[in-house]
This record gives sequence, structure tokens and C-alpha cells, in this order.
Amino acid sequence: MRSMTGYANRMVKISNHNLNFELKTLNGRFLTINISLPDVISSLEQELTTKINENIKRGAFHLKISLFQKEENKKISYNYETIAENINTIQNFAGLASLNQLSLSDVLSIFNPFKTESIKLFSDNDNKKILDSFTELLSELNKYRLYEGERLKKDLSSRNEKLKKLTDKLEQELINSESKIKEALDNKISKLFKNTDIDRNRLSQELIYLINKHDFSEEVIRLKSHINLFTETLAINDSIGRKLDFILQEINREANTIASKSRFKEITTLVIELKTEIEKMKEQVQNVE
Repeated sequence: MRSMTGYANRMVKISNHNLNFELKTLNGRFLTINISLPDVISSLEQELTTKINENIKRGAFHLKISLFQKEENKKISYNYETIAENINTIQNFAGLASLNQLSLSDVLSIFNPFKTESIKLFSDNDNKKILDSFTELLSELNKYRLYEGERLKKDLSSRNEKLKKLTDKLEQELINSESKIKEALDNKISKLFKNTDIDRNRLSQELIYLINKHDFSEEVIRLKSHINLFTETLAINDSIGRKLDFILQEINREANTIASKSRFKEITTLVIELKTEIEKMKEQVQNVE
């Protein structure tokens, strides 16, 4: 299990130029990739994206590579013959138009003979080194995310054990509630009909109705099933964040149903404890890939 958040940074020297790699991952429902590259290596974006997709399953991934140059990556070039040809053309045109002798500034205002060309800073072999450096740093990032994921797993596992214990207590309170309901009903009827004969069959029917109305045995069974599934899912070595989130939603739904059927404060107190742990687990799961 891996955490979705992580950070890695490294400065790499390639072909006498320093490149700073900065990798950052944040929480996100789906995988989103944001890449910022210098123009001279923009051609590598597709290969970088492929490597990210192969290693990151979910979350917001940010990659920024900054270039620190020791020299200008542009040069100015010109073609003497082309310049001479253009000047002759302009002079001939000036003569035909009966214009005065043209100055150099006049010529330059008509056309720019100089061309700026970008110098290729990195060879194909250099580009391979850039990709290899990124792969190494990506591996380092994932090691950190795995370490954080194990810490999350330990915490979630501990809280899931608390859910199991609370569910066992709820199950016991369900058994106790039946006798409590019977006792409460007997006391109430005794007070209301102190000197009156009571139809015991009707009383039994009312008792069964009340017990069924507040029975949450099915919810406890499903609660145990969801908690066990959560434990099993934690052991899966894959992207499990969304599945864990869904299971917790189901656990919370059962807890809410039990709360609505609760007649006694002991059950209500246990449900509150249960929901408190669920909320804490939901916060942690938001950070699981």
C-alpha cells in the first residue's frame, strides 16, 4: 500500500549543464499529470508521461525540470551572398525610383540579414541520461510513498480492530436489549393495568413487535462482513484507496441504521464511538493510492 503524497528533488549534471528535477505527488481521485520542461528537452514529455503512467496509479503528479545553463543556447548566423544580393536589389530599386543613396540603417529597416539559431544542448545520449535520472528519482519517490503507505496501513489496521471490538459489544448489547425491552414493557403494563387481567398472547405479540422494531442483528452481520473485507483489502499489494473508501461508506451506512434503531443509551454510545473511528479512517484513506 502506498501513500498518494510524496516529494523528491535532485540536481543532475548532464553535458556540462545542471538540471534540477522536482517531483511532487498529492491526493487526487484520479491520476492527473502536470509536466513543466525547458524547451530544449520538450521532446521528452511523451516518454516521461509514459514512465509516470507505469509507476503512478492515482493522485496529482507534478514534475518540474529546470535548466541552469552555463552558456547561451542561441547563436546569430548570416549568409554574406544573400545579404549582398538583397542590398543590390534594394539599390537598383532606389535608382529606378530616383531615391538618394541608401544608408546601412535604411537597408536594415527593410530586411534583417541576421538569423538566430538555437544550439542543440543535449545529444540523444544526453536525453537518455535525463530519462534515466528521472526513472531513478521516480523510484526514490515511490519508496517514500511506500514507507508512508505502511504507516497508514498500520494505523488503519489498528482502527479497524477497534471497529471489530465495538461491533462485538454492539452484538452483546443487542442480546441484552431484548430482556430490557421485555422488562420495560412489563413494568409499564403493570403500572397501567395494575388490577386488570392482561391478555398474555397480545402482550407477547406486542413484545415481539417491539423487539423486531429495534432489532439490528442483520446490520451487525453486514458490519462484521465489511470490517473483514477491509482487513483483506489492506493486504492487497495494489491501488486500493478507492475500494477502502467504498467499504468505509458501507460500514458508516450500517452504523447509521443501527443508530436509528437504538433504544438504549449504551447502544447509542457505542455507535458514536464507532462513527468517530470511521471518520478518522476516512480521513486517512483519502491519502491512500
